[in-house]
Amino acid sequence: MAKTRPTVTKKRLKKQREYKSFRLAKKIKPSGKPLPGIYQLFKQTIKLLLGNKKLFFGIIAVYILLNLLLVNGLSLFTDFYTTKQEIEDSLAGQISGWSAALALFGVLINSASSSSSEAGGVYQLFLTLTISLALIWAIRQVSAGEKIRVKQAFYLGLYPLAQFILVACVVILQLIPFLIGNFLLSTAITNSIAITAVEISLFIVVFVLLALLSFYMVLSSIFALYIVTLPDMTPMKALRSARGLVLHRRLSVALRLLGLPILSLLFFVLIVLPLIYFLPFLAVLVFLILSGMMLYFFHSYVYQLYRSLL
Repeated sequence: MAKTRPTVTKKRLKKQREYKSFRLAKKIKPSGKPLPGIYQLFKQTIKLLLGNKKLFFGIIAVYILLNLLLVNGLSLFTDFYTTKQEIEDSLAGQISGWSAALALFGVLINSASSSSSEAGGVYQLFLTLTISLALIWAIRQVSAGEKIRVKQAFYLGLYPLAQFILVACVVILQLIPFLIGNFLLSTAITNSIAITAVEISLFIVVFVLLALLSFYMVLSSIFALYIVTLPDMTPMKALRSARGLVLHRRLSVALRLLGLPILSLLFFVLIVLPLIYFLPFLAVLVFLILSGMMLYFFHSYVYQLYRSLL
């Protein structure tokens, strides 16, 4: 008697819906647990810092010292006190003390973002890259429960420098639309190309659209900077993995990333501005220390967000 084979019923799997770039579509609910909020990410960042004060303050101290010696020199101090003296001499009684403090705060921001020499810009770029790699490696190790020292962060954390630079170049290329929009807007206003409200509004719309395009692309690539530091990871593989991380969650990720610069600026204003007003001799020093700490806060905050996406 012939044996009859049992019938096997195959389950039909529903094809997952996908987004298509720059096309309207229904919202797809992301899988996985909800992302932590901005406050929770900052809380995790501060907790990690306080739990490893010697390590991270050591790396930050190296960054501040080298930045002061190679990039800014004494220009930050001289620019601050020169502008302060000019305000006191020429505008005494014409503006309030807080308005003068706000102007001096702008001088600090401008001086910190520029170098005292042509070579200073190159030093600034190289210094930011190397310290970033040391911080990312250190943050990953202590998050895994490892106990490390400052010198290990520099000895062992810098090996993926080439891959890191290549991903950073991709991020810079993705910022080109934003730079073009900024150039068009500033040129139109400075050279009186756009005069009427309609013309100015048109250039602003173009700038916003180009800025959103850059932000859309950078939103995923920024996480590739952390993925590419993993062993045996290539830049292209890191970029593809980063795009998968933010799939269906771009808006949630964007809101959390936007919270970082807003809260950082608020933090600077609340601390540095009163110091400029009441204790100006301490303002520059505190500003330098906070500027160095912002590099840690940026990488730790984004790394915590990156871990929550996995």
